Amino acid sequence: MDSRIKQQHFMSWHGSPKSGSAYIKEWHEVNYRLQKLKFFGGSLSLSIYPEPDSGTLDVSVESSGGYYFISSTYNNGLTDSITEVRTYNGMIHNYPSVEMYGHLWPGSLLCRDYTIVEQVFKDFFERGVVPESILS
Repeated sequence: MDSRIKQQHFMSWHGSPKSGSAYIKEWHEVNYRLQKLKFFGGSLSLSIYPEPDSGTLDVSVESSGGYYFISSTYNNGLTDSITEVRTYNGMIHNYPSVEMYGHLWPGSLLCRDYTIVEQVFKDFFERGVVPESILS
């Protein structure tokens, strides 16, 4: 990526209660959409444009009924074509599988703690990273 090009955040959302997308500049714009997602369900994605050569490329969450499926796309920068999808692993295997918008997610990949969702998005927005201790 050309270092002269300023990176921007791009956000898209579905449901919660409307769908849309926009380039954003302030954390409160992300937080507003996360709050809507918390109460209405839906999905939200946040990415950096243009994509960095390595590191976390985006974060996303799907939500329904107080369950959250959080994921991110990561590029280690070693090869152009290989990226990793990292997900939350709550290690609580007695959660039931939950259907969200046509996907059946194992309970062990779901989060019930909204503050974790908020922290993942805030870390990505402010620092461009998501700790591997949360998404691996």
